[in-house]
Amino acid sequence: AGSGSARLLTLQIEEDAHHELIEASVLHLQNNLLQRPVRGHCILMIDAVGIKTAAIAIVDAQGDVVATSEIPCNSSKPDIVSQNMSLLGQLVHQPRVTLISLSNGPARRYVMPAVVELLKQSTPGSLYWTLVDRSGCAAYTPSRTSLVELPRISRRHRAAVWLAWRLQDPLRQILKVDPARLRLGSYQRELPQAELEHALQESVSATITIACVDVLSAD
Repeated sequence: AGSGSARLLTLQIEEDAHHELIEASVLHLQNNLLQRPVRGHCILMIDAVGIKTAAIAIVDAQGDVVATSEIPCNSSKPDIVSQNMSLLGQLVHQPRVTLISLSNGPARRYVMPAVVELLKQSTPGSLYWTLVDRSGCAAYTPSRTSLVELPRISRRHRAAVWLAWRLQDPLRQILKVDPARLRLGSYQRELPQAELEHALQESVSATITIACVDVLSAD
């Protein structure tokens, strides 16, 4: 009897924990979907992943891709930092970039020093920077949607473009990705998947209602 009661208690604790973690995942998704859009900026997006170089995409305020490039991301030596700052300076001034954004990839620590130096040398108020979460990026880039939207751009640069778009319109861009493929927590794969998927879909519906999306014009 004692072992049976202990097992029931364990099952109840696991069920309660799953419920709490699913609620945390739902809240995380809602916070991502309802992030304030970044308007009016020409964005230079650095997707800070890669062994030797990170992909760069420049996206104007209307969401059009202006240019793509690469930046070394495997060293923080002074000469590399100086080289990167010079490269970023050239990219920033040609299309009048006003916002530099880095993804939260592991290579950001090698790119950030160059961004910092560039900001120091820029006219105050002319250039800003921010970070963006890569969650959902790996799911978008190989998708049919990305191939239709960006057919002539490599997968690495499609990731950078999508991240810039995500800043400009978080709700629309994140909804292109299956919520189950967003990184909503390290525990996500350990939860009951059917229950989690149902909760996330409910969350998406509720968030669209909160955001007042025009269903007659939305894609």
